[in-house]
Amino acid sequence: MAITPNEILTKEFDSRFRGYDANQVNDFLDMIVADYDQLIVESERLKEQLAQAHEKNAYFAQLQESLNSSILVAQEAAERLKQNARKEAELILFEAEREADLIIDRASTTAKDIVKESDVLRRSSKSYRAKLEQIIREQLAEVTSSEYHRLFDEELDTTYDDEHLKEANQRAIDRVDYLEQQDPEGFNQINEIAEQIKEDQQTELYNFEDVAVDPAQEVATKLQEEYSQEHDDEDLLGETIQINPKN
Repeated sequence: MAITPNEILTKEFDSRFRGYDANQVNDFLDMIVADYDQLIVESERLKEQLAQAHEKNAYFAQLQESLNSSILVAQEAAERLKQNARKEAELILFEAEREADLIIDRASTTAKDIVKESDVLRRSSKSYRAKLEQIIREQLAEVTSSEYHRLFDEELDTTYDDEHLKEANQRAIDRVDYLEQQDPEGFNQINEIAEQIKEDQQTELYNFEDVAVDPAQEVATKLQEEYSQEHDDEDLLGETIQINPKN
């Protein structure tokens, strides 16, 4: 058991012959008591500081653990955010690539369609040009033939009675209607070519004894005559009108 300052102060010793001076011993004991009291006070103060240090240490330990937990939670949240951001970026990239592929496919399909349409138009234009050139060559051959020049060099008898002309015109109309019913596609092509020639030539007029002749109508008539010749050489008007030169 620890000795208290009071025990030191009240401690009594037996007297012996030739012993220590009692006054000196008592003074020394008084000094020891004073120092011992100071040491006790200091010890209590240090104990109190130690207890406070232990409390602070426990607090900071708990705080550190809490901070470590917070840091761990923050790290986990940051990792989840990184993963979500990565997945979202991959999804955006995938959607962008898919949309780009769709745009490229549509553009490719459109380009192919344009090429096909251009090829169809080119072939149609080529076919139309060939037909037009053939018609022009035939017309040119006709107007440069000796028979054509003979018509201009000789006087012609073109007098017909009105009744005969009306009957011939009606027969021509009936015949055209019949041929159009038999081959509507061919007749449509003839009319289209005639109309195109009429537009290209801007309605040029040929004068033959004050009678205007439509070039487009001449082409249509010529094609119709060729069509009639291909069908058993039937006359388009159902009757041949003779134009006899005067002698």
